[in-house]
Amino acid sequence: MKPLDPVAVALDRRRPFRVLPTLQPALIAYEHAIAETGDVHALRRLRSYRAMVGRAIEKGSITSATWHREPSGRIRLDKPSLQQVANALRIHFAPSREGYAFFDADYKCAHLAIAAARSRDPTLLAIVGSGQDVYAEIARVVLPTVPDRALARKVAKVCALALLNGGDTKTVSRLLATVVPLEVARAAAPLVFVGWWTSFPKLRAFRDAAKTADHERPAGQHVVQTLTGRSVSIDMSKRKGGWRTLLSIAWTSVESEAMDYVLERLHGTIGVFGGALVLPMYDGVLVEAPERAAKSIQVRLTGLMKRAMEASGVPGVGVDVEMRSCWGEEKPAVAAATTGAPLDPWGALPNP
Repeated sequence: MKPLDPVAVALDRRRPFRVLPTLQPALIAYEHAIAETGDVHALRRLRSYRAMVGRAIEKGSITSATWHREPSGRIRLDKPSLQQVANALRIHFAPSREGYAFFDADYKCAHLAIAAARSRDPTLLAIVGSGQDVYAEIARVVLPTVPDRALARKVAKVCALALLNGGDTKTVSRLLATVVPLEVARAAAPLVFVGWWTSFPKLRAFRDAAKTADHERPAGQHVVQTLTGRSVSIDMSKRKGGWRTLLSIAWTSVESEAMDYVLERLHGTIGVFGGALVLPMYDGVLVEAPERAAKSIQVRLTGLMKRAMEASGVPGVGVDVEMRSCWGEEKPAVAAATTGAPLDPWGALPNP
């Protein structure tokens, strides 16, 4: 008899979201806003939710019917893909039971900690292990000549993940344009790009190894090993992105290993308080539990997620656990600077 998959058992225990009646008008308003931006792909994804939302409001609850594993090991929910719900719509999803709250637990800068552990880059290891603000420290190393340190930290935060995943100067420029005027973003992108890879030479060597591996095996199977020795086989003949895919999977395979650890032990950790999984995320979990048990839930979730990352070979990763009455929270959108902004808020462009 085939043994039960503990992750599958955990996912079968998921509780549904309670859908608030405000979701339908919010979805219509959001669709109009997306249509004005001209983002065809986002609009197509959003429209696919229409029938689902109508049924969910009638029923009063919603959950994803199926799930599957991606090649990296990540759990992706389907029908519908609730992990992809836009932040602007999440405030309309509430706990399924009265007196319960959501506890949103996720890792702080997990990709940076994993990249440091995998590449053994001494500078990046020192930053993630310092206990200081990771993005502020990265900004200090990569962008030392920018006088506005708050702006430098923003730049480090918006660009770090893209650079880890092999983003080029065009990608960096597009991300920079969310925090500085477009002209500054275009001029600064090559300097940020060079500053990043100059500051972390062993990380650069890890990136170059991924390029070499992709060149030597342009098609067919490629095996990526996690820090614990687990092999992840990727069929590169069916995937676009080449070495960037290999880089991304080098980080996400470790992260997914940690999340498996969490899911396998989650019920035993919070079930005694009446807590249950609602949604597995890529770098965390959303659970619901009685508000009266908030302190115990926060302590236990934090400990479980830290142990999970340590078991996956990456110690010292921080964990945030926030209690919320609804899934999301309203935040002002980050918009690119418009005319009238100072030409160069950097003061001086970085010179790595």
